[in-house]
Amino acid sequence: MNHDTEYLQLCTSLIEQKLNWRSAEEWRNYEFTELSEKILDATSVNLSATTLKRIFGKLKYESLPSSATLNALAAFLGYSSWMDFKSKQPLNKQVVEKKDAAEKRFLLQPKVWPMTAAAAVIIVILAFTFLSGKSVQPLKNVKEIVFTSRPLASGLPNSVVFNVDLKGNTPNKIVIQQSWDSTRTVTLQRGQKEATGIYYLPGYFRAKLILDGKIIKEHDLFIRSDNWMATIDHQPIPTYIKKDDLLLKKEMSVSENVLKEIKKITEPTWLTYHLVKPFSDLQSDNFTLESSIKNTFSEGPAVCKTAKIFVLGSKRAFIIPFTIPGCVSDINLKASDLNLAGNSNDLSSFSTDLSEWANVKVEVKKRVMKIFLNDKLIRQEIYKEDAGEVVGLRFSFLGAGAVKNVRLLNGNETMYKDFADDNNH
Repeated sequence: MNHDTEYLQLCTSLIEQKLNWRSAEEWRNYEFTELSEKILDATSVNLSATTLKRIFGKLKYESLPSSATLNALAAFLGYSSWMDFKSKQPLNKQVVEKKDAAEKRFLLQPKVWPMTAAAAVIIVILAFTFLSGKSVQPLKNVKEIVFTSRPLASGLPNSVVFNVDLKGNTPNKIVIQQSWDSTRTVTLQRGQKEATGIYYLPGYFRAKLILDGKIIKEHDLFIRSDNWMATIDHQPIPTYIKKDDLLLKKEMSVSENVLKEIKKITEPTWLTYHLVKPFSDLQSDNFTLESSIKNTFSEGPAVCKTAKIFVLGSKRAFIIPFTIPGCVSDINLKASDLNLAGNSNDLSSFSTDLSEWANVKVEVKKRVMKIFLNDKLIRQEIYKEDAGEVVGLRFSFLGAGAVKNVRLLNGNETMYKDFADDNNH
Protein backbone atom coordinates (compact mmCIF):
# COMPACT_ATOMS: atom_id res chain seq x y z
CA MET A 1 0.00 0.00 0.00
CA ASN A 2 2.88 2.36 0.76
CA HIS A 3 4.16 1.73 -2.76
CA ASP A 4 0.79 2.67 -4.27
CA THR A 5 0.68 5.74 -2.03
CA GLU A 6 3.95 6.94 -3.53
CA TYR A 7 2.58 6.34 -7.02
CA LEU A 8 -0.53 8.33 -6.11
CA GLN A 9 1.69 11.22 -4.99
CA LEU A 10 3.52 11.00 -8.30
CA CYS A 11 0.21 10.88 -10.18
CA THR A 12 -1.11 14.03 -8.52
CA SER A 13 2.17 15.80 -9.23
CA LEU A 14 1.94 14.92 -12.93
CA ILE A 15 -1.68 16.10 -13.04
CA GLU A 16 -0.56 19.46 -11.61
CA GLN A 17 2.06 19.68 -14.36
CA LYS A 18 -0.47 18.74 -17.03
CA LEU A 19 -2.95 21.40 -15.93
CA ASN A 20 -0.24 24.07 -15.76
CA TRP A 21 -2.07 25.62 -12.81
CA ARG A 22 -0.53 26.70 -9.53
CA SER A 23 0.20 24.10 -6.85
CA ALA A 24 -2.82 22.11 -5.65
CA GLU A 25 -2.11 23.50 -2.18
CA GLU A 26 -3.61 26.76 -3.47
CA TRP A 27 -6.65 25.25 -5.21
CA ARG A 28 -10.14 26.17 -4.09
CA ASN A 29 -13.40 24.33 -4.69
CA TYR A 30 -13.61 25.93 -8.16
CA GLU A 31 -10.36 24.30 -9.33
CA PHE A 32 -11.36 20.86 -8.03
CA THR A 33 -14.75 21.15 -9.75
CA GLU A 34 -13.09 22.18 -13.02
CA LEU A 35 -10.65 19.26 -12.76
CA SER A 36 -13.60 16.94 -12.18
CA GLU A 37 -15.17 18.15 -15.44
CA LYS A 38 -11.90 17.78 -17.35
CA ILE A 39 -11.48 14.19 -16.16
CA LEU A 40 -15.10 13.45 -17.11
CA ASP A 41 -14.60 14.90 -20.61
CA ALA A 42 -11.37 12.95 -21.10
CA THR A 43 -12.31 9.60 -19.57
CA SER A 44 -16.14 9.58 -19.17
CA VAL A 45 -15.55 8.87 -15.47
CA ASN A 46 -17.00 11.30 -12.94
CA LEU A 47 -14.71 11.86 -9.95
CA SER A 48 -16.40 14.30 -7.58
CA ALA A 49 -14.66 17.43 -6.32
CA THR A 50 -14.73 15.90 -2.82
CA THR A 51 -12.95 12.76 -4.02
CA LEU A 52 -10.32 14.88 -5.76
CA LYS A 53 -9.80 16.94 -2.62
CA ARG A 54 -9.03 13.74 -0.72
CA ILE A 55 -6.67 12.55 -3.44
CA PHE A 56 -4.76 15.85 -3.44
CA GLY A 57 -4.55 15.97 0.36
CA LYS A 58 -7.13 18.69 1.05
CA LEU A 59 -9.34 16.24 2.96
CA LYS A 60 -8.36 13.19 4.99
CA TYR A 61 -8.27 9.89 3.10
CA GLU A 62 -8.57 6.78 5.28
CA SER A 63 -7.48 4.41 2.49
CA LEU A 64 -6.33 4.34 -1.11
CA PRO A 65 -8.87 5.33 -3.79
CA SER A 66 -10.77 2.53 -5.54
CA SER A 67 -9.36 0.81 -8.60
CA ALA A 68 -11.89 2.64 -10.81
CA THR A 69 -10.69 6.00 -9.44
CA LEU A 70 -7.02 5.12 -9.93
CA ASN A 71 -7.72 3.93 -13.48
CA ALA A 72 -9.51 7.23 -14.24
CA LEU A 73 -6.55 9.27 -12.94
CA ALA A 74 -4.17 7.20 -15.06
CA ALA A 75 -6.42 7.56 -18.13
CA PHE A 76 -6.46 11.34 -17.66
CA LEU A 77 -2.65 11.24 -17.95
CA GLY A 78 -2.87 9.16 -21.12
CA TYR A 79 -2.32 5.66 -19.72
CA SER A 80 -4.60 2.69 -20.36
CA SER A 81 -4.86 1.77 -16.66
CA TRP A 82 -3.34 2.30 -13.21
CA MET A 83 -1.10 -0.72 -13.74
CA ASP A 84 0.04 0.72 -17.09
CA PHE A 85 0.86 4.01 -15.31
CA LYS A 86 2.88 2.19 -12.63
CA SER A 87 4.77 0.09 -15.15
CA LYS A 88 5.84 3.09 -17.26
CA GLN A 89 6.70 5.69 -14.59
CA PRO A 90 10.15 5.76 -12.90
CA LEU A 91 8.88 6.16 -9.36
CA ASN A 92 12.03 6.81 -7.38
CA LYS A 93 13.32 9.74 -9.42
CA GLN A 94 9.91 11.43 -9.61
CA VAL A 95 9.21 11.04 -5.89
CA VAL A 96 12.61 12.48 -4.97
CA GLU A 97 12.00 15.46 -7.28
CA LYS A 98 8.60 16.06 -5.69
CA LYS A 99 10.08 15.86 -2.18
CA ASP A 100 12.79 18.34 -3.16
CA ALA A 101 10.15 20.71 -4.52
CA ALA A 102 8.12 20.38 -1.31
CA GLU A 103 11.21 21.17 0.77
CA LYS A 104 11.88 24.28 -1.31
CA ARG A 105 8.29 25.45 -0.77
CA PHE A 106 8.67 24.85 2.98
CA LEU A 107 11.90 26.85 3.17
CA LEU A 108 10.19 29.77 1.45
CA GLN A 109 7.33 29.86 3.95
CA PRO A 110 7.58 32.92 6.29
CA LYS A 111 6.71 30.86 9.38
CA VAL A 112 10.10 29.09 9.30
CA TRP A 113 11.94 32.14 10.61
CA PRO A 114 10.87 34.76 13.19
CA MET A 115 10.65 37.80 10.97
CA THR A 116 8.28 40.57 10.11
CA ALA A 117 5.67 40.15 7.41
CA ALA A 118 7.45 42.72 5.24
CA ALA A 119 10.75 40.86 5.50
CA ALA A 120 9.02 37.60 4.62
CA VAL A 121 7.54 39.16 1.48
CA ILE A 122 10.97 40.46 0.44
CA ILE A 123 12.52 37.01 0.95
CA VAL A 124 9.83 35.35 -1.16
CA ILE A 125 10.22 37.90 -3.97
CA LEU A 126 14.01 37.54 -3.97
CA ALA A 127 13.75 33.75 -3.92
CA PHE A 128 11.27 33.76 -6.81
CA THR A 129 13.51 36.07 -8.83
CA PHE A 130 16.52 33.90 -8.10
CA LEU A 131 14.76 30.66 -9.02
CA SER A 132 13.13 31.98 -12.17
CA GLY A 133 16.20 33.90 -13.32
CA LYS A 134 14.04 36.52 -15.00
CA SER A 135 11.43 38.95 -13.79
CA VAL A 136 7.99 39.00 -15.37
CA GLN A 137 7.38 42.17 -17.34
CA PRO A 138 3.86 43.64 -17.52
CA LEU A 139 2.22 43.26 -20.93
CA LYS A 140 1.34 46.27 -23.03
CA ASN A 141 -1.29 46.72 -25.76
CA VAL A 142 -2.81 43.33 -25.01
CA LYS A 143 -5.81 43.98 -27.26
CA GLU A 144 -3.48 44.42 -30.25
CA ILE A 145 -1.75 41.05 -29.78
CA VAL A 146 -2.50 38.76 -32.73
CA PHE A 147 -3.23 35.03 -32.37
CA THR A 148 -4.66 33.14 -35.36
CA SER A 149 -4.52 29.64 -36.82
CA ARG A 150 -5.22 27.73 -40.03
CA PRO A 151 -5.36 23.97 -40.71
CA LEU A 152 -2.99 22.68 -43.40
CA ALA A 153 -5.10 19.73 -44.58
CA SER A 154 -8.65 18.42 -44.70
CA GLY A 155 -8.01 14.93 -43.32
CA LEU A 156 -6.65 13.46 -40.08
CA PRO A 157 -4.15 13.78 -38.54
CA ASN A 158 -4.06 17.48 -39.32
CA SER A 159 -1.32 20.01 -38.67
CA VAL A 160 -2.32 23.57 -37.84
CA VAL A 161 -0.18 26.69 -38.31
CA PHE A 162 -0.46 29.21 -35.47
CA ASN A 163 0.48 32.84 -36.13
CA VAL A 164 1.50 35.08 -33.24
CA ASP A 165 2.38 38.79 -33.11
CA LEU A 166 3.10 39.99 -29.57
CA LYS A 167 3.32 43.65 -30.63
CA GLY A 168 6.65 44.27 -28.93
CA ASN A 169 5.97 42.35 -25.71
CA THR A 170 8.80 40.11 -24.48
CA PRO A 171 7.38 37.55 -22.01
CA ASN A 172 9.67 34.91 -20.54
CA LYS A 173 7.48 32.01 -21.64
CA ILE A 174 5.24 31.80 -24.71
CA VAL A 175 2.97 28.76 -24.92
CA ILE A 176 0.16 27.78 -27.28
CA GLN A 177 -2.31 25.33 -25.74
CA GLN A 178 -4.08 23.46 -28.54
CA SER A 179 -7.26 22.56 -26.63
CA TRP A 180 -8.59 22.00 -23.09
CA ASP A 181 -5.83 19.39 -22.62
CA SER A 182 -2.95 21.37 -21.09
CA THR A 183 -0.43 18.69 -22.12
CA ARG A 184 -1.05 19.47 -25.79
CA THR A 185 1.11 22.57 -26.02
CA VAL A 186 3.64 24.24 -28.30
CA THR A 187 6.37 26.44 -26.79
CA LEU A 188 7.68 29.39 -28.81
CA GLN A 189 11.01 31.18 -28.53
CA ARG A 190 11.24 34.96 -28.29
CA GLY A 191 10.71 36.52 -31.70
CA GLN A 192 9.11 33.37 -33.13
CA LYS A 193 5.91 34.24 -34.95
CA GLU A 194 4.83 30.87 -36.35
CA ALA A 195 4.41 27.41 -34.87
CA THR A 196 2.62 24.22 -35.80
CA GLY A 197 0.60 21.74 -33.78
CA ILE A 198 -0.98 18.41 -34.66
CA TYR A 199 -4.56 17.22 -34.08
CA TYR A 200 -5.34 13.51 -34.22
CA LEU A 201 -9.16 13.65 -33.99
CA PRO A 202 -11.77 15.92 -35.52
CA GLY A 203 -13.55 18.31 -33.19
CA TYR A 204 -14.26 21.86 -32.11
CA PHE A 205 -11.30 23.07 -30.05
CA ARG A 206 -10.43 26.20 -28.08
CA ALA A 207 -6.82 27.24 -28.74
CA LYS A 208 -5.13 29.50 -26.18
CA LEU A 209 -2.12 31.83 -26.23
CA ILE A 210 -0.51 31.75 -22.78
CA LEU A 211 2.14 34.31 -21.81
CA ASP A 212 4.00 33.78 -18.53
CA GLY A 213 1.26 31.44 -17.33
CA LYS A 214 -1.66 33.76 -18.16
CA ILE A 215 -4.21 33.19 -20.95
CA ILE A 216 -4.06 36.28 -23.16
CA LYS A 217 -5.92 35.29 -26.33
CA GLU A 218 -8.07 32.31 -27.36
CA HIS A 219 -10.12 31.35 -30.38
CA ASP A 220 -12.14 28.46 -31.80
CA LEU A 221 -10.47 25.95 -34.09
CA PHE A 222 -12.65 23.63 -36.17
CA ILE A 223 -11.01 20.39 -37.35
CA ARG A 224 -13.53 18.75 -39.68
CA SER A 225 -13.92 15.24 -40.97
CA ASP A 226 -16.68 16.11 -43.50
CA ASN A 227 -17.23 12.39 -44.19
CA TRP A 228 -17.52 9.55 -41.70
CA MET A 229 -14.23 8.19 -40.36
CA ALA A 230 -13.42 5.58 -37.70
CA THR A 231 -10.66 5.15 -35.13
CA ILE A 232 -9.49 2.61 -32.59
CA ASP A 233 -8.92 4.96 -29.68
CA HIS A 234 -5.40 4.18 -28.53
CA GLN A 235 -3.69 6.89 -26.47
CA PRO A 236 -2.19 9.28 -27.31
CA ILE A 237 -2.37 8.45 -31.06
CA PRO A 238 -5.42 6.59 -32.41
CA THR A 239 -5.36 3.94 -35.10
CA TYR A 240 -7.21 5.14 -38.21
CA ILE A 241 -9.48 2.64 -39.93
CA LYS A 242 -8.71 2.43 -43.64
CA LYS A 243 -11.45 3.39 -46.08
CA ASP A 244 -11.72 -0.17 -47.40
CA ASP A 245 -12.31 -1.41 -43.84
CA LEU A 246 -15.01 1.17 -43.02
CA LEU A 247 -18.25 -0.25 -44.40
CA LEU A 248 -20.79 2.45 -45.31
CA LYS A 249 -23.83 0.84 -46.89
CA LYS A 250 -27.19 0.36 -45.21
CA GLU A 251 -25.33 0.48 -41.91
CA MET A 252 -21.94 1.72 -40.71
CA SER A 253 -19.61 -1.00 -39.44
CA VAL A 254 -16.04 -2.28 -39.80
CA SER A 255 -14.61 -5.22 -41.69
CA GLU A 256 -13.64 -8.60 -40.31
CA ASN A 257 -9.98 -7.55 -40.60
CA VAL A 258 -10.58 -4.76 -38.08
CA LEU A 259 -12.48 -7.08 -35.73
CA LYS A 260 -9.56 -9.50 -35.79
CA GLU A 261 -7.20 -6.67 -34.80
CA ILE A 262 -9.51 -5.61 -31.95
CA LYS A 263 -9.59 -9.20 -30.65
CA LYS A 264 -5.82 -9.04 -30.17
CA ILE A 265 -6.05 -6.02 -27.83
CA THR A 266 -5.94 -7.00 -24.16
CA GLU A 267 -6.93 -3.62 -22.65
CA PRO A 268 -10.42 -2.02 -22.79
CA THR A 269 -10.50 -0.32 -26.19
CA TRP A 270 -13.05 1.83 -27.98
CA LEU A 271 -14.01 1.92 -31.64
CA THR A 272 -15.41 5.34 -32.58
CA TYR A 273 -17.15 6.65 -35.69
CA HIS A 274 -16.73 10.41 -36.26
CA LEU A 275 -18.57 12.97 -38.37
CA VAL A 276 -17.56 16.56 -37.58
CA LYS A 277 -19.05 19.26 -39.84
CA PRO A 278 -21.65 22.05 -39.69
CA PHE A 279 -25.28 20.99 -39.93
CA SER A 280 -26.86 24.11 -41.45
CA ASP A 281 -26.62 26.23 -38.30
CA LEU A 282 -28.43 23.62 -36.18
CA GLN A 283 -28.50 24.84 -32.57
CA SER A 284 -28.02 22.52 -29.61
CA ASP A 285 -31.01 23.95 -27.70
CA ASN A 286 -33.40 22.66 -30.38
CA PHE A 287 -32.52 19.41 -32.14
CA THR A 288 -33.47 15.77 -32.37
CA LEU A 289 -31.09 12.89 -33.09
CA GLU A 290 -32.45 9.52 -34.13
CA SER A 291 -30.27 6.46 -34.62
CA SER A 292 -30.08 2.69 -34.25
CA ILE A 293 -27.03 1.16 -32.60
CA LYS A 294 -25.70 -2.34 -31.94
CA ASN A 295 -22.60 -3.54 -30.08
CA THR A 296 -21.12 -6.35 -32.16
CA PHE A 297 -18.27 -7.36 -29.86
CA SER A 298 -18.25 -8.58 -26.25
CA GLU A 299 -15.07 -10.59 -25.85
CA GLY A 300 -12.42 -10.09 -23.16
CA PRO A 301 -12.30 -6.53 -21.78
CA ALA A 302 -15.38 -5.53 -23.86
CA VAL A 303 -17.75 -7.68 -21.79
CA CYS A 304 -19.88 -4.67 -20.76
CA LYS A 305 -21.00 -4.05 -24.37
CA THR A 306 -21.00 -0.32 -23.65
CA ALA A 307 -21.90 2.25 -26.32
CA LYS A 308 -21.88 6.04 -26.20
CA ILE A 309 -23.57 8.55 -28.49
CA PHE A 310 -21.98 12.00 -28.67
CA VAL A 311 -23.60 15.18 -30.00
CA LEU A 312 -20.78 17.71 -30.23
CA GLY A 313 -21.55 21.39 -29.77
CA SER A 314 -19.27 24.33 -30.43
CA LYS A 315 -19.21 25.00 -26.67
CA ARG A 316 -20.07 21.72 -24.94
CA ALA A 317 -21.34 18.23 -25.70
CA PHE A 318 -24.07 15.69 -24.99
CA ILE A 319 -23.02 12.12 -24.15
CA ILE A 320 -25.63 9.37 -23.92
CA PRO A 321 -24.32 5.96 -22.72
CA PHE A 322 -25.78 2.45 -22.78
CA THR A 323 -24.44 -0.73 -21.19
CA ILE A 324 -25.47 -4.06 -19.66
CA PRO A 325 -27.09 -3.93 -16.19
CA GLY A 326 -23.97 -5.10 -14.35
CA CYS A 327 -21.86 -2.20 -15.69
CA VAL A 328 -24.22 0.74 -15.08
CA SER A 329 -22.00 2.10 -12.30
CA ASP A 330 -19.26 2.83 -14.85
CA ILE A 331 -21.28 5.01 -17.26
CA ASN A 332 -21.84 8.78 -17.21
CA LEU A 333 -24.57 10.94 -18.72
CA LYS A 334 -23.75 14.44 -19.94
CA ALA A 335 -26.00 17.24 -21.19
CA SER A 336 -23.92 20.38 -21.76
CA ASP A 337 -22.96 21.52 -18.21
CA LEU A 338 -24.94 18.72 -16.51
CA ASN A 339 -22.88 15.63 -15.58
CA LEU A 340 -24.43 12.56 -13.94
CA ALA A 341 -22.16 9.69 -12.90
CA GLY A 342 -23.43 6.13 -12.68
CA ASN A 343 -21.64 5.56 -9.37
CA SER A 344 -23.65 8.33 -7.69
CA ASN A 345 -26.88 8.40 -9.74
CA ASP A 346 -29.38 5.75 -10.79
CA LEU A 347 -28.74 5.32 -14.52
CA SER A 348 -30.26 1.84 -14.65
CA SER A 349 -32.69 2.97 -17.38
CA PHE A 350 -29.66 3.07 -19.70
CA SER A 351 -29.02 -0.65 -19.25
CA THR A 352 -29.88 -2.77 -22.27
CA ASP A 353 -28.55 -5.67 -24.30
CA LEU A 354 -27.07 -4.15 -27.44
CA SER A 355 -26.61 -7.54 -29.10
CA GLU A 356 -29.71 -6.57 -31.10
CA TRP A 357 -30.45 -3.23 -32.73
CA ALA A 358 -31.63 -0.54 -30.27
CA ASN A 359 -33.47 2.56 -31.47
CA VAL A 360 -32.34 5.71 -29.66
CA LYS A 361 -33.82 9.19 -29.86
CA VAL A 362 -32.32 12.26 -28.18
CA GLU A 363 -34.72 15.20 -28.20
CA VAL A 364 -33.69 18.64 -26.92
CA LYS A 365 -36.07 21.61 -26.65
CA LYS A 366 -35.39 24.76 -24.66
CA ARG A 367 -32.59 23.04 -22.70
CA VAL A 368 -34.73 20.08 -21.72
CA MET A 369 -33.23 16.79 -22.92
CA LYS A 370 -35.41 13.70 -23.36
CA ILE A 371 -33.93 10.31 -24.17
CA PHE A 372 -35.99 7.51 -25.70
CA LEU A 373 -34.93 3.86 -25.98
CA ASN A 374 -37.01 1.73 -28.35
CA ASP A 375 -39.75 4.41 -28.31
CA LYS A 376 -39.88 4.53 -24.48
CA LEU A 377 -38.90 7.69 -22.58
CA ILE A 378 -36.13 6.60 -20.18
CA ARG A 379 -34.74 9.94 -18.93
CA GLN A 380 -35.52 13.64 -18.88
CA GLU A 381 -33.04 16.26 -17.66
CA ILE A 382 -32.78 20.05 -17.58
CA TYR A 383 -29.42 21.72 -18.16
CA LYS A 384 -28.41 25.39 -17.81
CA GLU A 385 -25.61 26.31 -20.23
CA ASP A 386 -25.90 26.65 -24.01
CA ALA A 387 -23.83 24.02 -25.83
CA GLY A 388 -23.61 26.14 -28.99
CA GLU A 389 -24.08 25.03 -32.57
CA VAL A 390 -24.24 21.30 -33.35
CA VAL A 391 -20.95 20.56 -35.09
CA GLY A 392 -20.49 16.81 -34.94
CA LEU A 393 -21.62 13.28 -34.10
CA ARG A 394 -19.71 10.39 -32.59
CA PHE A 395 -20.74 6.80 -31.95
CA SER A 396 -18.32 5.00 -29.66
CA PHE A 397 -18.35 1.28 -28.80
CA LEU A 398 -16.38 -0.67 -26.23
CA GLY A 399 -14.97 -3.29 -28.54
CA ALA A 400 -16.88 -2.67 -31.77
CA GLY A 401 -20.35 -1.79 -33.01
CA ALA A 402 -22.58 -0.72 -35.88
CA VAL A 403 -24.88 2.24 -36.58
CA LYS A 404 -27.80 2.85 -38.93
CA ASN A 405 -30.86 5.10 -39.42
CA VAL A 406 -29.04 8.30 -38.42
CA ARG A 407 -31.17 11.42 -38.67
CA LEU A 408 -30.69 14.96 -37.30
CA LEU A 409 -33.76 17.21 -37.19
CA ASN A 410 -34.50 20.83 -36.46
CA GLY A 411 -38.13 20.58 -35.38
CA ASN A 412 -39.75 18.60 -38.18
CA GLU A 413 -37.10 19.53 -40.76
CA THR A 414 -34.46 16.88 -41.51
CA MET A 415 -31.00 18.48 -41.49
CA TYR A 416 -28.98 15.28 -42.01
CA LYS A 417 -29.80 11.68 -42.86
CA ASP A 418 -27.66 8.59 -43.46
CA PHE A 419 -27.62 4.75 -43.38
CA ALA A 420 -31.38 4.52 -43.86
CA ASP A 421 -33.07 1.91 -46.00
CA ASP A 422 -33.91 4.46 -48.69
CA ASN A 423 -30.30 5.77 -48.95
CA ASN A 424 -28.16 4.79 -51.90
CA HIS A 425 -24.43 4.29 -51.24
